[in-house]
Amino acid sequence: MDHIRAGPLGGHRHTAPNPKRVEQIEEYAKAFGTVHPYHLWLRLTAVFVWNSGLARSYLPRVRETYGPGVRLFSAPVTSCEVPAAVPVDGHPHGAPLYLPGCVYEFVSAEGPVTADSETLRAAEVEVGRDYHLVSHVGGLYRCAVTDVVTVVGHVGRTPRIEYAGRDVVRSAAGERLTEAVALRALRAACHDTGAEVRNATFRLCPEGEQAGGHHQVAVAFSGPPAPALAAALDRRLSQECADHAAGRGSGSVGPVEVITVHPDAFLWEWERSARSGQRPPRIKDRVYLPDEETWTRIVATAPEVAA
Repeated sequence: MDHIRAGPLGGHRHTAPNPKRVEQIEEYAKAFGTVHPYHLWLRLTAVFVWNSGLARSYLPRVRETYGPGVRLFSAPVTSCEVPAAVPVDGHPHGAPLYLPGCVYEFVSAEGPVTADSETLRAAEVEVGRDYHLVSHVGGLYRCAVTDVVTVVGHVGRTPRIEYAGRDVVRSAAGERLTEAVALRALRAACHDTGAEVRNATFRLCPEGEQAGGHHQVAVAFSGPPAPALAAALDRRLSQECADHAAGRGSGSVGPVEVITVHPDAFLWEWERSARSGQRPPRIKDRVYLPDEETWTRIVATAPEVAA
C-alpha cells in the first residue's frame, strides 16, 4: 500500500503516486473484511490456473474472488520431465495429449508401475480409467513421471487426460488407496452433503489409535462445517475402492475421521513455505502430506484451538 501511495518500488521510481487508489482499497477492506483480487485488478478478464487435482474442489470459490465474467484458462498437464497435455478448448479440467512433443505409454494405476509393467499406447487407453504416465524423454529413455492421469474423453482420436494425482498410495489394512481415488471420493462426498472445501489433506492414522487402521482428513471448509461429510466420504471410498469396502466390512479398516481445521490453515502453511524460501509455483497441494510436522501444524488450527 505504501508503494501505491508514494509511487516507488524497492526504493526506485516505479509509477506515479496514487493516494486515492489506496483510500479506495482501504474502503474495500473495511466493507468486505479483506481485499479480494477483483478489488485490486479492476480490468482483469482471464486467469491462468491449475484446475485439476485438489484445485478442482475449491476452484469455483476461488473464481468468485476474481470477479464476474473472468474466464479461467487451464494450465497444461505437465511435469519437470515432460509436457503431457495442452488445452485446446474450454474443457473444464482435461486436455488432449501433446502428441507432437513426446511418445507416451500408459500403465494401469490399479497396481504399481515397475520396470516390467505391461504398457499401453495412446490408442489403447480407456475412458474413465486411471493410468501411470510413462514418457520417452528426448527419445533416449523411458521415464515414469510419478503422475497418475485419468482419461476423460477424446479430441478426435487423441485421448483427453486429466491430472488425477501423484503416484502415492496409503493402506490401512492392505487396500490400495491412491490419490486419484481419494480425490474422487472427496469430490463425490462433498456433492452428496453440499459441503464446500477450501482445501483438504489425507493422513493414515497410526495403528493402535482405534480398532483397525483408519484414514483421517483435515478439511478447511468454505462456509459451515458439514458433520455428515465423514460418513459420506467413507461410503464413497468404499464405492471407489473395493478393498476399502472389504476392510470396513471386516473391521480391519476403521471409519474415516474428518477433522475440521481453520479456514485459513492451508494458506498459513503455504505462507510458511514461501517464507522459508520455496518458490511459490513449487508449493503445491498435497493429498497425502509427506511429513507429520505439517499435519500437526494444520490440525492445530482446529476452530476450538484457533479461536
